[in-house]
Amino acid sequence: MTAAFSADHTSGSAPMQVSFVDKSTGNPTSWVWDLGDGNLSTSRNVTHLYTMKGTYPVGLTVQNGASSGSIEKKGYITAP
Repeated sequence: MTAAFSADHTSGSAPMQVSFVDKSTGNPTSWVWDLGDGNLSTSRNVTHLYTMKGTYPVGLTVQNGASSGSIEKKGYITAP
């Protein structure tokens, strides 16, 4: 299983709303997003509001009954 995701945009002024889309392969059945600002989500796709200026890593862990996969993109979201 390979974890993968994209965002509708990765930079902008805070407060900034970002929509993340799961693009993982291997038919995951569970998702844990680490949105980099202390917030987590277990939705397949997630929209999140970054309220503070900063640069944030975003991570995704996916699982199914047979395997799991994780990805972290350091400095992925920038809200100067």
